[in-house]
Amino acid sequence: MWERFPENFHLWRIEKLTIYRQSANPNATNSELDAKIIIKHPQLNNDQFGELIQQFVELQVDNMDTKTMAEWITDELIYQYLLLEGA
Repeated sequence: MWERFPENFHLWRIEKLTIYRQSANPNATNSELDAKIIIKHPQLNNDQFGELIQQFVELQVDNMDTKTMAEWITDELIYQYLLLEGA
């Protein structure tokens, strides 16, 4: 029987999804404004978002070696089986 993972156990996939944001200075000087590029993120509908996720997953899997893929699958299965325990 395998041991339970400690509370601080994190799967790498969760850590990879961290999003960092930074706000622009509302009182920026001209030199600061010249150095900044404002990027507006489009709002995707469900179909577009699903397609984007599918393409991203394909890129991730294509770039994994066998060992990394085996580690990820192992972590994912353990995570899913731990969810079953709470069901």
